[in-house]
Amino acid sequence: AACLLAHLFPSDGDMARVIVRDVHSAQRIVIGEKDYVSTGPVFFPDGQRLAFYRRAAEDGECEIPSFDLRTQKRERLVDCTRSPQGRFDLSPDGRTLVYAGTIRPQFPAGLVARDLATGSERVLTEPAPDAGNDVSPRFSPDGRTVAFLRGTQSSREVWTIGLAKGAEA
Repeated sequence: AACLLAHLFPSDGDMARVIVRDVHSAQRIVIGEKDYVSTGPVFFPDGQRLAFYRRAAEDGECEIPSFDLRTQKRERLVDCTRSPQGRFDLSPDGRTLVYAGTIRPQFPAGLVARDLATGSERVLTEPAPDAGNDVSPRFSPDGRTVAFLRGTQSSREVWTIGLAKGAEA
């Protein structure tokens, strides 16, 4: 069985690409194009796909796509509508992606859970204007809770929210 490692590799100036390397054979796959920044790789549970953040250097157009390591095909999971941020996570079963993005214009970023089978989204958090952004979500091992950071760059605290409908942070 392959033992894969995903990491970032700066290339062509300030651009970054995702590198997936087989630990045993040192074979590698480079993911990303010249005019895009590609960061934040997260493997799906099957180990054959990963999701990553991708942003165009020129116009800032962004997305969170998946990449199938077997077929080399990319598929958009989240578009730029909510301005998703580069740190996101996949649930342990690979069915849900949680990311930080714009919930309400002119307000701090909140968390959104996206069902990858249906494409439906559910807003998990809507921080108050003075609370700072909700960022860097991470699923618990059982997939029932998401931990995240809330605050400003100078002061952040760890918060958690359950994924059951009606849960509060």
